[in-house]
Amino acid sequence: MQNPFMVGRTHQGRVRTNNEDAISFDTVAGIAVLADGMGGLNAGEVASRIAVDTVFTALLSRQPLADAVLAANERVFESARSNAAWRNMGTTLIAARIGAGELSFANVGDSRIYRYRGGQLEQLSQDHSVVQQLIDSGALSEEEAWLAPNRNIITRALGIEAVVEVDLHSVPLAPADLFLLCSDGLSDMLRLADLQALFERHADAPAQLVDALVDAANDAGGVDNISVLLVGAP
Repeated sequence: MQNPFMVGRTHQGRVRTNNEDAISFDTVAGIAVLADGMGGLNAGEVASRIAVDTVFTALLSRQPLADAVLAANERVFESARSNAAWRNMGTTLIAARIGAGELSFANVGDSRIYRYRGGQLEQLSQDHSVVQQLIDSGALSEEEAWLAPNRNIITRALGIEAVVEVDLHSVPLAPADLFLLCSDGLSDMLRLADLQALFERHADAPAQLVDALVDAANDAGGVDNISVLLVGAP
């Protein structure tokens, strides 16, 4: 079977002086992992790298997706407890495994996965955030949520508690499917319509699309680290 294609890029943005995002991917194994860390000093960078490396290694050894993410949560949590400089560090995570006619993904926090199919981009994951809860309850419209001052407050992250709830989903593949994994440094800068327009323009050139997404987020302000992973169905 032909391998999926994957292209990724991470950028510190225009405001931050360091990059607390981390990404890893392997086309042969069909694995893509992205994390957006948080914490004082360099702790965010530590949390995201621990999470990505743990999940990536576990998936390479063919462990179930849920077990891989739970192992990452445990490693980040224990690392934070063992080092005062890393106390309260945590990270979001989006991880995908593609193969055998489907893509499975796990997410914790507000890093996202989208699918581009038939010329239409749609968000597959659901944010674990205060604003998403308000949308779900009907207290906020999508437009109000976009303007909400607290839209970066997440309700779930790896490493904060000893155990974390993980969202797990699988979707069947179509031959031309294209998946976007991203940190909120992209999704907080660009609305769905903006992302849709970039996919329509560059979907046939994945490397150009990755650069266009990062550049557009920076042009919109680049207030956070920006990470993008594109995964194409084999």
